[in-house]
Amino acid sequence: MKKLKSLFGIAAVLVVGLFSTGELLAQRVSIPTGTLVDLRMDTGLNSGRARVNDTFTATVTRAVWIDGRIAVPRDSKVDGRVSMVQPATHGSRSGVIGVSFTQLTIDGRRYAINGALTSLRDAERRQILEQEGVVQGSSSAGRNTVFIGGGAGAGAVIGAIAGGGKGAGAGAAIGGGIGVVGAFLANGVEAQVPAGSEMAMELLRGISVNVINTGPGRQHRSDDRALYASSNLVRGAQMELQHLRYYQGPVNGVLDTGTRRAIAHFQIDNNQHGTGDLDQETAVELGLVRYEAPGGQGRGNGGYGH
Repeated sequence: MKKLKSLFGIAAVLVVGLFSTGELLAQRVSIPTGTLVDLRMDTGLNSGRARVNDTFTATVTRAVWIDGRIAVPRDSKVDGRVSMVQPATHGSRSGVIGVSFTQLTIDGRRYAINGALTSLRDAERRQILEQEGVVQGSSSAGRNTVFIGGGAGAGAVIGAIAGGGKGAGAGAAIGGGIGVVGAFLANGVEAQVPAGSEMAMELLRGISVNVINTGPGRQHRSDDRALYASSNLVRGAQMELQHLRYYQGPVNGVLDTGTRRAIAHFQIDNNQHGTGDLDQETAVELGLVRYEAPGGQGRGNGGYGH
């Protein structure tokens, strides 16, 4: 009997130990507003056939790390819906598809999100940033980013349009775009987004997620996105960007729209993707963190810590 009680006691200790380990590995990570996530479409879309409220899915192609902790693992799933459709008018007006992203699934757990379409291609990203500057208030709520017929092959370009609109009637408001958008709107071809197309999602509202980490020593994949959002590093970025005349706002450690726009323009001027995220490459360029390259050579002064 004593032996049986002893075995039960050992089992209980093991169960508690495993539970505690799981609790330690499960971490709550906050993903800030404006964060960009790389996606690949699982479902194809076509402006000639799509209807408002049609659903689609996409897969995360690059893991997102926030302040050294994984926030969005590679191969996580994102659900979206078609928010507006404008079929092409042959020879005069290209097709347009507007989408929104509504749900993020990580390790089987679902999170409601508010995500908007964007691009990581340099020319398209610059166009989107320029259009944001034109729209009153310079916020993502004042413009729509959409698929537009006229891309290479059977693809579509991604561009910003001023104003926008809601539902199927949004087509009447299209036409205030500039640059690449204005050129492609007149091609008269459908917007086709084949399965496998790559794009990006911008979070319009920050979320907090539970993720399982293997600890701070976990090796990042070479193409993971390592981002920083801690107030200390953001404050350091604001100070450096202010000194370089990219930023005129308050030095408050908040990764807000103005700070993101300053980061994006700094990135573009330094031949980086203009994401507006305070990523590792940008933090190194600003002297906020130190990057140790193979062989022990590093860059940056690391003066602001993590």
